Amino acid sequence: LNSELRSLNKELDSIVKQINETSDTLEQTKAELAIAKGKEEAQYEAMTLRIKYLYENGNHSILEMLFSAGSLAEFLNHTEYYSSIMEYDREILDELVTIREEVAVKEQTLIDSQKRLQNLQDTLDEKEKTLTSKIANTSADLSEYTKKIANAKAEAEKLKEEAKEEVVPVVPEKEPEKPNREEPKEEPKDEPSEKPSD
Repeated sequence: LNSELRSLNKELDSIVKQINETSDTLEQTKAELAIAKGKEEAQYEAMTLRIKYLYENGNHSILEMLFSAGSLAEFLNHTEYYSSIMEYDREILDELVTIREEVAVKEQTLIDSQKRLQNLQDTLDEKEKTLTSKIANTSADLSEYTKKIANAKAEAEKLKEEAKEEVVPVVPEKEPEKPNREEPKEEPKDEPSEKPSD
């Protein structure tokens, strides 16, 4: 029984440790998620401004810029400048997509961590109930055994007292002296024998 209680106690300690680790991971994930969402908002805002600028100025300004070149070198410079802007826009868009994917992964990690934490908490509650139940049962069993022992001691004491009352001390009686039944042997007397004289 003690080994079961120790085993349950070790399991509880392990679960509490896992809960603490999961809580730490959960807090870290929340912080990383907040940072990722901040980046996402900043990138989204930058893309919105860029799209707004393109929409307001349209392709008209790009074409004007390209065709307003006075020489072929200037035209190539404008084209390269325009390509750089387009490449920058593409990078911002790719970065926004990457950040959104990162946010989705972090949100899923957060959800998984919360589920794991809840499962660990449920397991902890179940183990604590089991431990409490075992302790209560053990306490009840101990109480029952204590009562049985007390009853047995009382019964033994009662029987001991009854036995004392029933036993009358036996004092051995003296045996009357018996007459000696053996008769003393008579010793042969030396009687002079009469012998005739001759």
